[in-house]
Amino acid sequence: MRELLVLNKAWRWLGAWALVLGGCGGGGDAPPPLSSGTTSPLSSGTTPLTLTDQNAADAAISATGSGEAVLQIGQLAADYAGRFTRVGTPLTVAETCPNGGVLTLALRDQDRSGAASAGDTVDADLRDCGVGLIGQILSGMIKIQVTAADASPSAALAGTLDFGGGASIVSTEGPVAGATVQLLGTLAFDWRRTAFRTTIAVASTAADDLRIVGRSNGKTITDSIRAITASKSVRLDEARSVVNLALRNESDVLGGSVTLRTLQPLQAYLNTYPETGLLEVRGGGVGVLRIRPHFVTASDQFDAEFDRNGDGVAEVSASVPWLSAAQGFLWWDGMALLNWSPQAYSTQAYLSSAFGTSVTPAAPTAISGAWRLQFSRPPVNPPALQFRLRDGGSTVSFDPVLRDVAVNVTHQGAVYLIQPTEQLRHARTYLLELSTDGVNWNGTASFQDALNNSLTLSSYLGSLQTPDTLRAVITASNTVLASAGASLQLSAVDSSSTLRPIASFAWRQVSGTPLALSAPTAATTQVSLGATPPVGLEKIEIELTITDSAGDIEMARFTLGALNPVVSGRVLYFRSTAGDYIGSGQTTLVSDTTGNFSASPANSGYVGYSYNESGSVWWNLNFATGNGAPLQVGAYENAVRAPFHGTQNGVELSGSGRGCNEIVGRFDVLDVATDSQGTITRLAVDFEQHCESAQAPPLWGSLRVNSSLPIRP
Repeated sequence: MRELLVLNKAWRWLGAWALVLGGCGGGGDAPPPLSSGTTSPLSSGTTPLTLTDQNAADAAISATGSGEAVLQIGQLAADYAGRFTRVGTPLTVAETCPNGGVLTLALRDQDRSGAASAGDTVDADLRDCGVGLIGQILSGMIKIQVTAADASPSAALAGTLDFGGGASIVSTEGPVAGATVQLLGTLAFDWRRTAFRTTIAVASTAADDLRIVGRSNGKTITDSIRAITASKSVRLDEARSVVNLALRNESDVLGGSVTLRTLQPLQAYLNTYPETGLLEVRGGGVGVLRIRPHFVTASDQFDAEFDRNGDGVAEVSASVPWLSAAQGFLWWDGMALLNWSPQAYSTQAYLSSAFGTSVTPAAPTAISGAWRLQFSRPPVNPPALQFRLRDGGSTVSFDPVLRDVAVNVTHQGAVYLIQPTEQLRHARTYLLELSTDGVNWNGTASFQDALNNSLTLSSYLGSLQTPDTLRAVITASNTVLASAGASLQLSAVDSSSTLRPIASFAWRQVSGTPLALSAPTAATTQVSLGATPPVGLEKIEIELTITDSAGDIEMARFTLGALNPVVSGRVLYFRSTAGDYIGSGQTTLVSDTTGNFSASPANSGYVGYSYNESGSVWWNLNFATGNGAPLQVGAYENAVRAPFHGTQNGVELSGSGRGCNEIVGRFDVLDVATDSQGTITRLAVDFEQHCESAQAPPLWGSLRVNSSLPIRP
């Protein structure tokens, strides 16, 4: 019997292991028998089993576990086929499993539609792959024949799953030498999802039934699950799961066959053990076993009530842990995180005072941006809520521009579905926040359920990091159009995708006087002034949108300066490389038209200008001559930080909260003029500085005061 005890630990997932543990006296995980006695496994599983006090609890565990198992397998088939419902998704996907194994999915696209559709096949090749959905490690090939598929607006998938030559189960407690457990046969599945309801239904097929076969030391044990009609409905608006199970379990472990049917559906709050429901197990005699939740005193138990003579009165009963028969998939909401270990689902005990929420992204590894605010019970008269997705910035710093995303909200009962009005960007952190008035985003919102439990939510609900799978990157030949004949090149060739090929590029101007784009749909475009040039200085934004073969998009923006020759006023321009402390890799262009410059100073050995823009942006620029003489046309090399220049030349650009302790730089005076009082009336200077050391990333800039000389791009 020892090898059977070990063997059945590998298929604990089905609940069948409990009988062998009890029958062999190993008993640590097994429930006690309804009364004292022993069982005799390994009899033929096809003969109807006569239920007794000794085997009734084992039959309850095995049948209920089988019901959960077929629903898990059906959901697994829907999940695997669902990977290919989007046109443009690669036909083969390989990924590492949570435990280090490998899963390879391949779509046989018979009609060449580019997505899973009726008549297509999905092959799942598992190599020691930990599958969280069933809490087991599987190896083998699974074939999924798709009979129906619909991705929008409601999702639906139907088909058959075929284990073919068998999928081996490796016990998560460690491989057992000489023992194998295999899944064989077929199941039909039908999965559907609407805004507030998800349903998985599983049935037997005409071709075959689901079989679980174990072999050890020349002995073979088979459990066949036949005549299946099982379903689970997750009702988000009610915060409930509803389960119906019907099947025949022909079990060598039990020593005969039993049938399971639902008299009243098992109903539970999401991720919580059921409070109501009634299942019935029958064998070959008149005895009837009834399974009902025991939630009044211990909601994590069920009552196995054995009616020996079938007169409706149970002569003996036992309280059995639900975990002996079910992992928790039966009441799982489809959102709580899973792992691949046997305890895959976090199921809670029923409490009348339990009134809480969960906030989860609809697809944690995708960029759909849809969220679900789920209450554990429907709130009574909830306040009106508004939501927003705040852009918390790039996780890889390739696009620092922040752009929040508006959302649409659908509320029904216990759930709020939050859907962005546009696709989120890749490699970003988004913060989900709520407000009761759309103005105050730092307050709270209060709720109450029908049992008078209260709950308060803060404005911050959670965050989401989108995957770094698609990057739109703009590189530019320069940043300024300084004359009518000038042009610059914008390139998207450094953009990248880790999942699919980039299918298209699109450039558009977001703001400013219209420019000319030579190739708006190419990877590279030339930008020049349009038919009507801007007057003076303008900051102009250009946006790049890239689209991959599945329709996922990513955007980036680039700011350039368009500058007609300026004969009056002041202009400060600078561009910095990545890593420069002052400019942080950005380009800045400001003038008298964007903010306030200080008055023009006298031309002495130390000249300074200040710029301020509504108190939020400010810059200070200083030049100094080493000999203290007025500025004149020429090159000023070996410049240090201007306020401390001593007998050396000096230069310093600082501002907006940033400054250097030491500077290594230089500047060129291209043009300078003063009035009779020595006040500067015209000035053109180009400069360069490195913050803290000569090896630091450079910053280049230009200052123009009433000068028509073009700035240095």
